[in-house]
Amino acid sequence: MTGTRRDGLPATRTRRREEILDAALALFDERGIGPVTTNHVAERAGISAGNLYYWFSGKPAILRALVERWQAESTFPVALAGGDPVAMLRALAHVLGEQAEVTGRYGALARELVPLLRADPDLADVYRTSYEARMAALGTAVAVLVENGLLRPAEPPLDILDMVIGGWVLAELGPGYLQAVGAADRVRAVLVAPLLAQLTDRGRAALEVRA
Repeated sequence: MTGTRRDGLPATRTRRREEILDAALALFDERGIGPVTTNHVAERAGISAGNLYYWFSGKPAILRALVERWQAESTFPVALAGGDPVAMLRALAHVLGEQAEVTGRYGALARELVPLLRADPDLADVYRTSYEARMAALGTAVAVLVENGLLRPAEPPLDILDMVIGGWVLAELGPGYLQAVGAADRVRAVLVAPLLAQLTDRGRAALEVRA
């Protein structure tokens, strides 16, 4: 029997939509976003062009859906929203380390993110909503960690939001840059570096980081 999701959409329909997005993402990574057309995506997905338009109104809609999926996979776990500060610190370090893999799965979008946002106001709105939610969650987590002596506070005139934005810009755009300059093997370390630099002695002990 065909399964259903909680929103009522049959699982087979959900899979088909994801297959189209996977096909588009693979093509974008192989050829770059600009040269790929909806006909290319339909062919790669094994469907007719008309069938593709049942799911997506066009290439911009595919891009928006992929960005939404990318951002959903970049959502912070509940552990960052509250609870034991040491657990929060460990969760934050884990998220930053794993973000390189998430961004890598969406390499073409990450590499071309800024021009994509400039070219499509609707896409920019989708991304901005997700960005603001992530910055708020991260800012709350970092404030708790500073308050509990696990992270050093920002040095004036900088504040916590400056720390958070700087770290996330690095996480979002850094992997593509490092791959382009031949330093892909350093991505994980570079993404965690800003957090390690702010650790107090107590924070280093909690993460078992050697001096």
